[in-house]
Amino acid sequence: MAAIALTTSYGASAFELPFLKEEALALGHKLPPAYGISSGYMKVEQGVNIDSIGFSGLKFLNKPIATDAIDITTTQGHQMTEVFHIRADAWLLPFLNLYAIGGKVQGYSDTNISINKFTLPSGAELPLPDSLKDLPFRLDLDGYVYGAGVTVAGGTGNWFTLIDASYTKTDLTVIDGEISTFVLSPRLGYEFTVNQQPLRVWFGAMYQDIDQFLTGQINDLDLPSEVKSLLDIVNRSGDGKFEVNQHLTAPWNGIVGAQYQINHSVSLMTEWGFGSRQSAMFAIEARF
Repeated sequence: MAAIALTTSYGASAFELPFLKEEALALGHKLPPAYGISSGYMKVEQGVNIDSIGFSGLKFLNKPIATDAIDITTTQGHQMTEVFHIRADAWLLPFLNLYAIGGKVQGYSDTNISINKFTLPSGAELPLPDSLKDLPFRLDLDGYVYGAGVTVAGGTGNWFTLIDASYTKTDLTVIDGEISTFVLSPRLGYEFTVNQQPLRVWFGAMYQDIDQFLTGQINDLDLPSEVKSLLDIVNRSGDGKFEVNQHLTAPWNGIVGAQYQINHSVSLMTEWGFGSRQSAMFAIEARF
């Protein structure tokens, strides 16, 4: 959404993007330069639910322990993510923008875990102390994100509207696994003039559908000492692995934002999320 329609007019020539440019200009529409590149930073904080935490590769007296032998429950968690990104886009049609995005992701998710039951290969349950209840558990996230998206925009007078949809994947480096994210953002805005340059403000909503499946070596986790001591009994070889499935507690949140056109080619943008998801985003864009 870094490029918003309804900016200063741009000269046309044959076979240049966007297609149907001459027709749009003849109707009195103002179009932005067709190509853009932007760089930005975004911080997001939101609630997460841990669907399951499982372990595999564990043994007791050389006998394998079932993957569901350790019964774990969790409380609602909190996730913080920071993204540094670069995005390249082009207006294929006066109302249709396509873009590719890539960047670096880092963050963590926090929750509390309780180990309720530990079943040995014999079927007997290992007695557990109360110290294994309600313990803090943190999972660090670090990796690289890449993906693509589309923006459909239009407007009349000083009013504009746009719908942005994107799909990205994050390949994690600290632990195994990947995060798949679909984002849909409808916005409605108004263009003002400040110092003879456009200032656009908007409000809208953001929907996120995130599939998070995380896995890795148990020894790589920063576990509470009580849990680590328990797992060391059945992970003497160090081959034990964990699997975590989690999802967002609320997919929708509100957003407000603004973009100021410094000159014909360069603009600054910020957007803030509120409600069930808090976020802050800043970006600088060049168009040509």
